[in-house]
Amino acid sequence: MEDEKRTRSFIEGIVREHGPAARTYKSALVFVVAQSAGPLSEDARRALAWEEIQNELPGISVDKTQIIQLEDNLKKSRRDLKESVWRAYNNVALLGKTNEVRFIDLGNVHSSAATTIMQFIINELVHIDEVQSGISPNLLLRNWPPAFREWSTKSVRDAFYACPLFPRLLNPDAVKETIARGVGNGQLAYVGKTASGKYHPFVFGRTINTSDVEVSEEMFIVTRETAEAYRNSTAGTETALAAPKGPSDAAGYSTFPAGSDSLQESFVLTSETDGEGTRAKIEPQSVTWFGEIPPQKWMNFYAKVLTKLRVGSGLTLRVKVESKPESSISPQKLEEIKSALRELRLNDKFD
Repeated sequence: MEDEKRTRSFIEGIVREHGPAARTYKSALVFVVAQSAGPLSEDARRALAWEEIQNELPGISVDKTQIIQLEDNLKKSRRDLKESVWRAYNNVALLGKTNEVRFIDLGNVHSSAATTIMQFIINELVHIDEVQSGISPNLLLRNWPPAFREWSTKSVRDAFYACPLFPRLLNPDAVKETIARGVGNGQLAYVGKTASGKYHPFVFGRTINTSDVEVSEEMFIVTRETAEAYRNSTAGTETALAAPKGPSDAAGYSTFPAGSDSLQESFVLTSETDGEGTRAKIEPQSVTWFGEIPPQKWMNFYAKVLTKLRVGSGLTLRVKVESKPESSISPQKLEEIKSALRELRLNDKFD
């Protein structure tokens, strides 16, 4: 590639940013990059020159032999241009599993390899498992977000377009097919949630059609363990708490440690009355999380966690940045960081 450094920088900018905001679905982008523009430009100029001569034929005195020669040259120039396009665009760039832009050399490409160049590229990406036509429920279980008890079907689908750890899909309906298969073999359950926290519908261990799977924020999948625990509990969770006569001020929190990370949730105990009487109701009041996030998960943390907490509505974000590069940070780089902090109207003091 000509000027690979500039090309890489250009692609990384598109992958990371969408206008003034960060790009969420960065794994959905695949770039085809020309190895060199020289031969391609020359063949294009030659084809255009022959086309221009053909357009001027009505005003030029030529014999039949010259017309036949012109048509042959025009056909050859167009054929050469087509092959030049195939030869030139033999590099694919996409976001790799390490969250860095990865270049894939397709080798010596020619038009006999596939019906179209796009079909050839897709075939090659399928061959190296960068693109898949179908996925197993086990893939979802292996990559289940630790913080999720229920995983919305929309978030599942979006993960394949936002997270480079997931393969790219030829057909987005493959997610629905995977969910239906996982529900049928008992690896997953497909559920909705009522206001009281009950699962309805609750589909587990039986056949479900792909067309019945809804991709939305209101429908979820849960693991086999969660589904079995819910099924075994029947309606016990609704009657376990004695119903108070009115809202209660009693509150508490639960902590779920995961290594050095921690999630704390506080709840308030209230009551609700319906046609069946009064029952106790536990409502979440606040949530606090702290822990370390690796660089490749920063954008996913924003998209999948912070946005769920309604940024700007009672959300406070405290950030501690610690950098220990192998070589020292230059004074110029340090000043650039301070300048950026000041532009954001943030404290530019360092410890």
